[in-house]
Amino acid sequence: HEDSVLPIPEGWSFNEAAAVPLAAMTAWQALQPSMPLQGKRVLVHAGAGGVGSFAIQIAKAQGAWVATTCSGKNAAFVTESLGADLAIDYTKQKFEEACTEPYDVVVDLIGGNYELRSMPLLKRSGHFANVLNSGFMNQYGAVKGPALLTYYLARHMLASAITGPRYTFTVMKHQARHGLTEVRQQGCSQLLCYSSYWVH
Repeated sequence: HEDSVLPIPEGWSFNEAAAVPLAAMTAWQALQPSMPLQGKRVLVHAGAGGVGSFAIQIAKAQGAWVATTCSGKNAAFVTESLGADLAIDYTKQKFEEACTEPYDVVVDLIGGNYELRSMPLLKRSGHFANVLNSGFMNQYGAVKGPALLTYYLARHMLASAITGPRYTFTVMKHQARHGLTEVRQQGCSQLLCYSSYWVH
C-alpha cells in the first residue's frame, strides 16, 4: 500500500499531518472542476470546519474572492486567519441577503435547504459542489430525506446537463491525494486539530 502514504510536509507535526488528508483532499476535489480559480467568486458554506477551512485557503491561494457562512464567533477566524473576504453570520441573516452578486462556485458542506437556497446564487456557467453529507437526512428524517436527496440530485444533474450550472456530487477519492502536494505548495497552513487520540 505504498501509494496510500505520503511524506509529512516539513514543519507539520504528526498530529497535524494526520488531521489534514481527508479534509484537504475533499476540499481540493470539490474545487478542482472549477480550477483555476483566479478572479472567480466562491461561496463556501461552513467555512470554519475542517473541509471548509481548506476550501477557503485553496480558493484564496488561487486568487478567488471568497465568502463563507459561519457563526459570529468564527467570523474573525475565517477572515483574519483563513483569508475569507466576507463572513456571513448565519445566526443573524440569511446568506442569500448578503450575496448581492452571482457566484462562480458554491461549495456546500451542509445540504438540506442550503442547497436549494444556494442554486439561484450561481451564474449560469457556475459550479455547485455538493460534498457528500447528511443534510437532507438531518432535516427531513431517515425516510423522507433520502427520497428528497435523490429527487434533487436527479433534477440538478439534468438541469446542469441542459442549461447549467454544473452540479457535482463530491465523495473524497483516494486518487485526489495528489491535491495534498498542491495544498502544501500554495501555503494552506491553517490546520484545525482539536483533539488527538492514542491508538493501541
